[in-house]
Amino acid sequence: MRSFVLALALAPAAAQSAPPGPVAGYDKGFFLRSPDGRFELKIGAQFQFRYGWERIDEGDDASSKTAFQIARGRLKLGGRAWDEHLLYKVQLAWDRGHASLKDFVVDYGMAPDALWLRAGQFKRPFTRHQLTSAGELVLVDRAITDKAFGAGRDVGVAVGNRYEKAPPFEWVVAVFNGTGETPPAGSTSNVPDKLRPAVVARAAYNHGGIDAYSQGDLKGGPLRFAVGASAIADFDIDDDEQSGLRAAIDGVVKVQHFSIDAEFLTRSVARGHPFEDIERDAIGARVDVSYLFGSTMPAARFALVAPTGDDNDEREVLGGLGFLFHDHQAKWQTDAGVVQRESPEGDLHDVRVRTQVTFMF
Repeated sequence: MRSFVLALALAPAAAQSAPPGPVAGYDKGFFLRSPDGRFELKIGAQFQFRYGWERIDEGDDASSKTAFQIARGRLKLGGRAWDEHLLYKVQLAWDRGHASLKDFVVDYGMAPDALWLRAGQFKRPFTRHQLTSAGELVLVDRAITDKAFGAGRDVGVAVGNRYEKAPPFEWVVAVFNGTGETPPAGSTSNVPDKLRPAVVARAAYNHGGIDAYSQGDLKGGPLRFAVGASAIADFDIDDDEQSGLRAAIDGVVKVQHFSIDAEFLTRSVARGHPFEDIERDAIGARVDVSYLFGSTMPAARFALVAPTGDDNDEREVLGGLGFLFHDHQAKWQTDAGVVQRESPEGDLHDVRVRTQVTFMF
């Protein structure tokens, strides 16, 4: 009896001295946090299941492609270590049946309100279209301009502020290997034998608390807008006589559930050593518009890729309809349209129809 009474007396003190358990929950991803808050792991995923049909115009003949596919299957891990100014992010992909590493990043806030250092593999901060997650587009996938002028991911370092969070003024300067995320043919590594650096710079102004890297106006409200400019300089250090410049101006306007997202791009190529005899190689443009009615979002796109020379332009015209069950995190989208390709023999018209389910957490 005496032991039982003593145990009851000591119970409150024991409870106070015992360390609290880890904190777990959900906040745009499942998280697990240490009791002192110094360490955090957040787990998320992105799943896009697509059915597509495409009729490819071959002049006197035509062929078609149709298939189900996992357009994107991503596992996302991220969080902080030791304090809130040392962050990490990992993204693994199983897109279209192939395993790959998309992101592997460490961010350190040297002056957290103004200056961050980033190292690893991540998206080159070039166009707004590329920086916007594929899960947060108003149509099924990115425009033809993305592949023609796209930056993609690469291995490098960057200094800037938290530009992906769209602060009122965002900026970043980065240096990359210049090889991209995909290993070249015959290799298993995207690390080059010789550095062929790509230097990327971006600056933008974001007004009204706009969600600048998510298409569509899901929140509604008064006028908000963002404008940005970015450039990539590809240097010829490995003496392959391939260097050039790419530049883009982009902007987005959102008001009362209406959104318009546009950009203009240019690409130049040097024929000799770095930036000698540089000539414009192509221009491009893209406009995406959408309007949200309740949980239904009609959208449309026009995109152009116009290389120098005659009979080689490419135009994309699409219309689509999305049903947003839980904003961009759970939705069903369908789009259809034509990609017109100029050729010396006449214009070719590829017809495209796609429907896709997106699920993200």
